[in-house]
Amino acid sequence: MKSRFFLSLVTILSIALFGMALRAIEAWQAGNEADAVSSATKQSEYGGKDYNTFLNGFRLPASDTEKEVITLHLGNDVYVILTNTATPGGSVLNENMGRRPGAAVSLTVPYNASDAVYLEHLQEMAGRLGELGYTVSLQPFDPLRFRSRVHFGHFDIILLGKRSLS
Repeated sequence: MKSRFFLSLVTILSIALFGMALRAIEAWQAGNEADAVSSATKQSEYGGKDYNTFLNGFRLPASDTEKEVITLHLGNDVYVILTNTATPGGSVLNENMGRRPGAAVSLTVPYNASDAVYLEHLQEMAGRLGELGYTVSLQPFDPLRFRSRVHFGHFDIILLGKRSLS
């Protein structure tokens, strides 16, 4: 009689603990999914104190060796740019560090269409690169698709920040 009681008590406790564990895992996953969606659709973090905050929003894999951050000094402005060295345009800009290329180079630059300040800085940079002989193609996207394109490497360059020297 005692062993049956003990066995039923252990069984009930096991079921209760297993149910609590499943609910905790379910709640944790729901919290992470909401966080992933909200971080992908939130307003742009461009123009903050540090470009790293903007860069971290793209959630690039740590093992990604085909992306490099470079600084270009064009006139009185300094542009911090993420280059995709796996693409022809990104690798040429990365190798030349903003100097005039030997041949015509086309750069594909997606951007967040809802961020007016980002677009203004991007157009200034595109104009300066155009003066050097680069052909810059700006592609507008909604915030979620913009982050997705950057995350999966569908770009040549991405503007991370702009600072004026004057």
